[in-house]
Amino acid sequence: MSTSALGEDDNADDARLDQEGGERLSPKEPDAESQHGIDQESIEEMDNIVNSFRHDEIMKLKALSKILSILNVNQSRTERSKNAAVEYYTKTLDEIQALSSSAAWRGELVRDTLGSG
Repeated sequence: MSTSALGEDDNADDARLDQEGGERLSPKEPDAESQHGIDQESIEEMDNIVNSFRHDEIMKLKALSKILSILNVNQSRTERSKNAAVEYYTKTLDEIQALSSSAAWRGELVRDTLGSG
């Protein structure tokens, strides 16, 4: 499929959403996802995967793989909604990873400071 065809599809979706008074899917708005082809059960499954990553039960790559599998199960989901969900969950995993790294670094700093004092 050509890039222009993809853009035309997105424009058609925008026009349809405007006519129906619907909201556009935003990665910052996971609730909007359920209105655009991603059911609540799938969102809960993906959130559970994120929690597993947060608790170091799975690696980031495995978490992303599982999220993609969930999104690809239902062929009726639009590519736009899948892409938005992937973007949202990837950003979430990145933020968790950054916070975890920062906390580990700070913990080491405190340990070194207290240990040498």
